[in-house]
Amino acid sequence: VFSWGAGHMHGLLGDSLHALGLGDIEGPCVRIPTPIVGMNNVNVREVATGLDHTLLLGSCGRMWSCGGPDAEKEGALGHGFPGYGDSRDSYPGLASLRLIERVMGTHIVQISAGGSHSLALSASGRVYAFGDGEDGALGLPRSVYEPVEVRQLPRVIQVSTGQCHSVALGDKGELYYSGGGAWRYPNEQELLVFQQIAAPPIKMMSAGDYRSLLLSKDGELFFASVERVPRHWDGVNAQRGVRVVEPVQQPADILFRSVATSGGHSAAITEAGEVITFGSNGYGALGHGYTSKPVNQLMTVAALTGKEVVEATCGHGSTTILRLGNGDMFACGSNGHGELGIGDVSEPADAFSGNGCAAAVMVPIQVQMPAAER
Repeated sequence: VFSWGAGHMHGLLGDSLHALGLGDIEGPCVRIPTPIVGMNNVNVREVATGLDHTLLLGSCGRMWSCGGPDAEKEGALGHGFPGYGDSRDSYPGLASLRLIERVMGTHIVQISAGGSHSLALSASGRVYAFGDGEDGALGLPRSVYEPVEVRQLPRVIQVSTGQCHSVALGDKGELYYSGGGAWRYPNEQELLVFQQIAAPPIKMMSAGDYRSLLLSKDGELFFASVERVPRHWDGVNAQRGVRVVEPVQQPADILFRSVATSGGHSAAITEAGEVITFGSNGYGALGHGYTSKPVNQLMTVAALTGKEVVEATCGHGSTTILRLGNGDMFACGSNGHGELGIGDVSEPADAFSGNGCAAAVMVPIQVQMPAAER
């Protein structure tokens, strides 16, 4: 397992600053992929990163977690109530990956880390949730500090977590949505639990900060979100939150096989292996070069033309990581804390420089993984 970025300050990288094995490091970040000490004997199946925490899933079906004070305080690490008090300053965070013991008897096959909450999916299709549940993101009536089964859901084949909402995909392609607006609509109790919403049969999904990007079984794109609609309530003109699914305008001759989204930008991989991005281009996260305006139409990332892209990941900030079929990785977007893993490259093509490094990379550049690791 390799990690990089600014997370060592809060445990996001699964290691403490001095345990990285890099000696005395100046500055608050790690700019190149660095192996995490102590996980060599774990066959890792999946890694999920949230706003302030990280989950790791082994092929054995067990989970590990680490993260900062906020994630620990809200229970997103899944290790039970730490009992440090109400003040955030009382929570030290967890700087090294720790096994989540509560579900050791359950074989987990997928994990997802959100804003201050986490979801895990078992081999039998059951969903387990832990962390901050006040906004309904857990689908539970309260926050929990250890994994708890969400019993209202049927058999599920995928889960995804956003900033303050979660989505689950049923085995027949049906979509279930929880959270995403309870803090704006305190009287809308239905937002606090998973409910099925009308949508075409879904193949996969990716939860962003405040909405989710959906890929239908027909290869088409949709957004799911909670929207404000007028409501006359107790003699007062108010607003209520309604879950809606809306299509993304796309050319009729392009079909997609995977999707990813985050705060304001999205990426989709076509059946031909091309990567298309759209949305906010903050720090160059779309990979199209410099533009200060959002890209409201689907655009192919020209810098990767001719390369087969098999997976895209959109970071919670303004980063995009792309994996090719040969195992190489490319990245673009915000790099002020080394989150792209490109090292101390001061002037890559189409980059804004700052603090001795490329603070923003406008077109994809290759991540500096060790030559033997792909």
